[in-house]
Amino acid sequence: MIKDSIMTHQMYSSDKIVKKQIIYIMGCGRSGSTILGYCLGNAANAVDLGEVLDYGPRKGLPSEFRIRQESLKFWNSVTSRLAEQTDWIGIEEFTKLQKRLDNHYVLIPLLYFPYLLIPFGLKKYRKALKLIYQSIISSSPHQFYIDSSKYPSRLVHLNSLSPTLRLFTIYLVRDPSAVIDSFASPMQGPKSFFPATAYYSVVNFFSILALQRTCKTAKCRVVYERLLEYPEAQLTEIATLIGLDIKPVLEKINNSEPLSRGFLMNGNRMSRQQEVFLKNSTLKSSNRSRLEHLTIFTLRNLFYR
Repeated sequence: MIKDSIMTHQMYSSDKIVKKQIIYIMGCGRSGSTILGYCLGNAANAVDLGEVLDYGPRKGLPSEFRIRQESLKFWNSVTSRLAEQTDWIGIEEFTKLQKRLDNHYVLIPLLYFPYLLIPFGLKKYRKALKLIYQSIISSSPHQFYIDSSKYPSRLVHLNSLSPTLRLFTIYLVRDPSAVIDSFASPMQGPKSFFPATAYYSVVNFFSILALQRTCKTAKCRVVYERLLEYPEAQLTEIATLIGLDIKPVLEKINNSEPLSRGFLMNGNRMSRQQEVFLKNSTLKSSNRSRLEHLTIFTLRNLFYR
């Protein structure tokens, strides 16, 4: 388990922020990465990209390309810049490598035996990944780019690109009871209690493992419920660590104004709403058996407290 107190926080003074930076939000599904991405993307000189992991599978087309020309224009620029690179392997080949090398199954080899993955295209994949992110940060004047996914393997790959790519990682956790209830919703593609529990456990365990093995300084842990209850304090803490100016987003939250969209490659149902606000969850807790209560208690102590 990772405690807030043992996460090393690195301060960035204003005179050191001269390079563009990726802010990577990592956590299991239904943990709140979409709304956190919106919040950070409304900071000055920042933009939310949603889930860049879907760039390959979506062939470079953002999920809202039919209704948001700004988003389509941005991602078309990324694709055009990639096409100009003589060593770009093409989106089809990149997507094949991503499916093979960016998932939960390969995390242990990535962390402990990466040489075993070289015959499967590891170096080629990371070189292509580097080109994608370089094209992203070259396609707009923003300084901070917010990316999120549910795969700790992506963190390992991004960290391997340092110091070429400047990276700050946010490990986002949510109360397991709320995550499991969210998965039970018919609108979310329902998972029953124990499959949802297994998923929550695996992703959080892998996230902790990836953080401990790869990130030494530029990282922090954020609890979703604290973000909703104390947004100003939580966002200020994150902003201080990264070097963000969050006055614009705090003004919107305090005035109950909708958060503006970034250039989202993909996201959940929230990303398709006309207006998005930071507000407390209205999800009601389910009735649980004694075994389920015990399981939730264990998960909270392992990953949430």
